[in-house]
Amino acid sequence: MGGDPAPPAASTGTLLLDSLPAQADVVVDSPNLPALFASATKAGLGDAAAWRAGFDEQLRVWGAGSPTTEKLVTGGDALLAAADGEVLFASIGLKLPDAGTPSVRATLFAMRSTRDEKTLRAAFRDVVEGGLRLRYDGIARTEEIGGRPVLALPGATGTLYVTIQDGLVVACDDALAIGLFFRGLSREQGPAPSNRPPAASLQLAVRHGRDAAAWEGWIWGDAESVTWTATDTNAATPFVGRPASSKSGVFIVAHEEVADVPLFPRAIPAPDPTKAHRVSYIGIDGGHLCEGLGEISPASDAISGGAWRLGWFGAMLHGNIDLPFPGVDAASLRAPYESASKIAGDTAGEFVAWKPSKEPGHLSGPIGHGPATFLALRCLHDIARGIAPGEIAPTTTAPPKTRVDAPLPEPVEPQHK
Repeated sequence: MGGDPAPPAASTGTLLLDSLPAQADVVVDSPNLPALFASATKAGLGDAAAWRAGFDEQLRVWGAGSPTTEKLVTGGDALLAAADGEVLFASIGLKLPDAGTPSVRATLFAMRSTRDEKTLRAAFRDVVEGGLRLRYDGIARTEEIGGRPVLALPGATGTLYVTIQDGLVVACDDALAIGLFFRGLSREQGPAPSNRPPAASLQLAVRHGRDAAAWEGWIWGDAESVTWTATDTNAATPFVGRPASSKSGVFIVAHEEVADVPLFPRAIPAPDPTKAHRVSYIGIDGGHLCEGLGEISPASDAISGGAWRLGWFGAMLHGNIDLPFPGVDAASLRAPYESASKIAGDTAGEFVAWKPSKEPGHLSGPIGHGPATFLALRCLHDIARGIAPGEIAPTTTAPPKTRVDAPLPEPVEPQHK
């Protein structure tokens, strides 16, 4: 959370989010990353200095084995400083027309910045030389995709495609996916979805799934919320019984059966259907799935879910739940967690209830401990591992092969933006 405190308006907004192709089904977008960092700090998730120390420590772990590790730190810090506007992570599922080719799941990163091309290229060059070259060790080449020059960095497991220009960095591991994204950047943007909070206060937009299966979340102003299409089992019917404070609890949410919902940090396997039974809530405590029964009631003390303060943070530090990105050393979270714990004091471990609305399929809570935070952690987990909605393992992809220039398919109007 060591970004610049004052976000410039020129690079903020939802241009990247609104440019995604319809096939993007797991999305994390911050229209204003500095504002999101500021809100997280205000919410007590640790001070900026602690997060910067943890960030640099993790870069050194990733750069281990490179003789120029400090270049990775320098470049990473420079890119973080340049991320003074919108930042996007997305997973894009592509079903190719060739029946003999398995489906591909592409990962895309993009950021807008007030920095010029020269500054952004210098930062990226340090990242490559300081560590990225360990994974993408082939001969770099320049290609043209969607009318834009793209640097292709081949490696043993695939090719990374990167374009850098004034105010923009885009990186993707699939040529077709980045081409579709470029097409979106070039088209005229339509009106924002009616359920999206006002752009001026929006700090985070996340989505897991598409159409009726989508869970969407937002952080805006000083609150966060998620919405989904409610059914008889997942309507988050309030139940009586506010949990006590806990050092091991992570979260619970009202649900009438044990099933995966994208508030879990990773997908949980489907239970044995022969052992199905009714419950009132599901969640995580001590790194394990928890469930329970409570009296379904409209009583004033009924809740529909909630989280234990700093529970997810401590569970990640101690290895009880998956971190969003594979290869992250949990020790890099120690300084931020200790900072957050000091700020929380005696309130660490207290239960923070989530509020339902009058309509089913909606929950809200405070920043950093509300349902959108958990949805964002799950989305980042699945994006980083190439896991499609509804799946518990990464999508199988075809072996890397030489890209053949071909026209992009006809555009498809996105269902969700």
